[in-house]
Amino acid sequence: MELSDGTRILSREEASQFLRTQRKGNRKKACFPCHERKVGCDGSRPCKRCVEREHPAMCSYEPVESIKKRKIASVESARTTEPTPSSTSPNLVSMNRSLSNEQSSTPTDQFVGDSSVPGFIMNGLSHRDERESGISNKELRSLLLPALGLARTDCVWPTESEEITFALARAAEALPRSPEIIRLFQQYKQVVYPLNPHILDLPIFEPELVTFLSSIEQVKSGQATGISLPWIAIMFAVIAAGLQFSDLSLDERAFSSRRYARQALACLQAESGFITASVPAITAILILVTVLQNNLATEAAWSYLGLASRLAQSLGLHRSVSPNQSSGDSLESSLWKAIVWQDCLLSMCFGRQPCTSLTRKGHCPSSETHRDLDYRDAMYLLTSTSLEFITEEVKSLTQLTSQASQLEQEIGKAKPELRIREKCRSIEDHMEHLAFRLNTSFAMATLLRPSLKAEPRWQAHQDEQRKLRRLCVDACVTAVESFISLHKLSVVAERSWAILHNGLSCALVLLLIDEARRNVEIKQLQQELVSIMSQSSKSRDQGSLLWGPHARILAAVKLLDPARSTIPSSPPPVQGVFPSEQRTLSPLNNRGSGGGETILDEFNSLSNDLNNNNSNALYDFSSLDLNQESLSTLYDSIMWGDYQI
Repeated sequence: MELSDGTRILSREEASQFLRTQRKGNRKKACFPCHERKVGCDGSRPCKRCVEREHPAMCSYEPVESIKKRKIASVESARTTEPTPSSTSPNLVSMNRSLSNEQSSTPTDQFVGDSSVPGFIMNGLSHRDERESGISNKELRSLLLPALGLARTDCVWPTESEEITFALARAAEALPRSPEIIRLFQQYKQVVYPLNPHILDLPIFEPELVTFLSSIEQVKSGQATGISLPWIAIMFAVIAAGLQFSDLSLDERAFSSRRYARQALACLQAESGFITASVPAITAILILVTVLQNNLATEAAWSYLGLASRLAQSLGLHRSVSPNQSSGDSLESSLWKAIVWQDCLLSMCFGRQPCTSLTRKGHCPSSETHRDLDYRDAMYLLTSTSLEFITEEVKSLTQLTSQASQLEQEIGKAKPELRIREKCRSIEDHMEHLAFRLNTSFAMATLLRPSLKAEPRWQAHQDEQRKLRRLCVDACVTAVESFISLHKLSVVAERSWAILHNGLSCALVLLLIDEARRNVEIKQLQQELVSIMSQSSKSRDQGSLLWGPHARILAAVKLLDPARSTIPSSPPPVQGVFPSEQRTLSPLNNRGSGGGETILDEFNSLSNDLNNNNSNALYDFSSLDLNQESLSTLYDSIMWGDYQI
């Protein structure tokens, strides 16, 4: 539109654009502390006022919190612009709300200890200081951590919404059909979860799973919102765990389980789950640790368990429970105790230092007021107590006696069904009883194993040593009995790496001290153990993989008695040799440590090795003398061979 003199009238948008170009440049902004306190700022870095008030580190001209808010706002707007309310399933909306509530109730703030510089400064900031400086503790935290290079990873390494949408769609395409997912979830719920309760909110997860499956097409098309990739990782991990105890053939179980475990790891990687701590990511890793163990990838399980521990500590989950809070009411506390559970048992298996030996007292129900503990709490108490003797060097028999007494007291706090088989009423009661009995016996045997050594420093205390030796032998016998009984009830005994290891390692100790020669019942136990493990591997379709060290134990149990009477005398045992030095001692030591063969294949191969009369490097089992040969050396050489621990 033009006036009579030819002047064109600008539209409102054109006028606004012209006025913006005519504005003067922005004047120098005040730094964040001066802006908050509404005082003058000279614009230097750091400004004069911040120097005078002795907080130059806080002098920032663009608060990190605002940057973070802008990034989050842009990501959220990108996520919410695609789907419309009419295209989003009501079920998915309710699931989004459930996930949001769950995430808001779990810790997300980065934990910084009191001994750190930020912790020292923030703890020293009183309410009076806050009023004077005009900056709150939260604002101070948002400035200090980035200034010291301690910001959360998602603040400096954000994940783009397009990447997440693509990863979600790709993960949904990799899922099996919904009926198969439900079937494998039921397998996990009924077989795996009762003895490994590491999804701590199963009643919440199950309806979320059903809701997700009903809206899976929206996820595939990229129209779903609020779905967390770590939550998808939990689902893949559950599928992988359920497959390991399914009715599929050995090869199908192993291949499919590894496939879905890789999908779970890919989901965690897509949303920086390995470097950004969250409760769902830690939960997924915990389930994957068990999956990796059962797939014989024990070193990978050990490494991922360390990662889970670090992620949990970065959220502060390792801190003690407050006195007014019940240990069973805290999701964060329960998740940390689940990590301790895994770490303790795996550390005892490997003979390594655990990574979770901190603040034990605050995370276990060890006071006298806690009695009749259920399976999960009793296992938490057992493993947290066991951490004490795992990390301590054995100095005297009196120390062993005291620790054994303490362990017995803690075991006595379990409910009667866990301690007394006659109290069990259901199959679940029997399984929990046998699993708890196996784990407690394994822990006691591990604690008291040093008493089996003929050490000169203990010669003056032979009566005490004989008593502890008897307790250790009884614990080993109980562990083997529990394993055999559990094997008759459930397939979990032969397909769970941890349960199999606890039973077989105790059988190896009984074998090396030759208790079968003095006790007919122990000899029958050994024969029954060999029989059931051989029977379970007759068919390749329903057989089980066997870890290399476990194969050597079974081969030794099966062949040691005949070896004592049939193998000709060979050179005397090598004194003081450790596993890393035993490269040519025995064909037993040259077996693989984790390739995964069927039990029958391992037996046949090791039988040929042990009965090879041409070999001059065999142990002379017929002349075995524990006073000359180190028990720990024999134990390590038979179990580990070339495997580096």
